[in-house]
Amino acid sequence: MEPTWRSSCPMGQSVAAHASDRSSAGRPSPAGAAARCPANQTDGAFMTYPRNIMLAILALVVALGLGTVPAMAQDYGASVEANYSEEELRSYAAAAIEVQRINETFQPQLQAAETPEEVQAVREQATGQMVEAVEDEGLSVDRYNQIFQAAQADPEVAEQISRYVQEMQ
Repeated sequence: MEPTWRSSCPMGQSVAAHASDRSSAGRPSPAGAAARCPANQTDGAFMTYPRNIMLAILALVVALGLGTVPAMAQDYGASVEANYSEEELRSYAAAAIEVQRINETFQPQLQAAETPEEVQAVREQATGQMVEAVEDEGLSVDRYNQIFQAAQADPEVAEQISRYVQEMQ
């Protein structure tokens, strides 16, 4: 089954709705640095991530064809380059698998955090590991996100990434 693309989150809310979320202190989250989506809700708590990490997590969902994903390429106003080497796409697939593993590892810690400071510390640790995972595969976070955008815009790129992910699992 081919993934479907739409300009809202998997739960049907617009991406813009998430961008206006406020921190637990009532202040706006830093310039688009956090995105919240009910699709990430577990046991009544929202999971929040910096935009780059949210993209990384959503990219894995795209690669695995598990559901709908917000079309965020328009948010960046960047044109999508569809010419990626096999090596880059394989690196992307490997990084996406590792990012998902890291996310799954840190979810219980994030849920167990009792103070905003603990939540922030867990987020920072997870973010650092996710960035490291992407860079360990030879990609910058920017390049990783470009490939994610290309996968949203080009079903052939998404299919190729999906094949690589399946080979690696």
